Amino acid sequence: KPTHKGGPFSDCTEDILVEDCEVIYGVGMSIGSVPPNPNHNCIKDVVFRNIKFDTPFKGIYVKTNPGTGSGEIKNITYENIEMDRPLWWGVYIGPQQMKEPSGDGPGCMLYPLDKNCETQPLISMSDITLRNVTSTRGLLPAGILRCNETNPCTGFVF
Repeated sequence: KPTHKGGPFSDCTEDILVEDCEVIYGVGMSIGSVPPNPNHNCIKDVVFRNIKFDTPFKGIYVKTNPGTGSGEIKNITYENIEMDRPLWWGVYIGPQQMKEPSGDGPGCMLYPLDKNCETQPLISMSDITLRNVTSTRGLLPAGILRCNETNPCTGFVF
């Protein structure tokens, strides 16, 4: 989850390493969801490596949320990731897919069938690397990227 300037412990959620995990039926190694904030929400310098997923709902999940202000998701690396039998998008980068319990949020679960799923122009997403990522026996294509046309994703490396 993000932190922002004026947070009690840090101006940004950063410098995180997650490695050597085996996950069964998970919702992914997730970043976010990150809504814009007047104090600039931030997540950066995160590495996920040596992760094995067995029948995940999602494997790689980077998500934004609605709001006002600004924010960033920057320098995120997924390395040596294996997904077997993902149930939904193995890789999903874009607006949060679920609605909050209150009913708020984008609710983009059925995209692209439901086209009412706006991307977030107030969160910059940059420098996301997927290195040595494999997905086998999935129900859908391997992944989907949903960036905003007025604030496009930059520096993505696959």
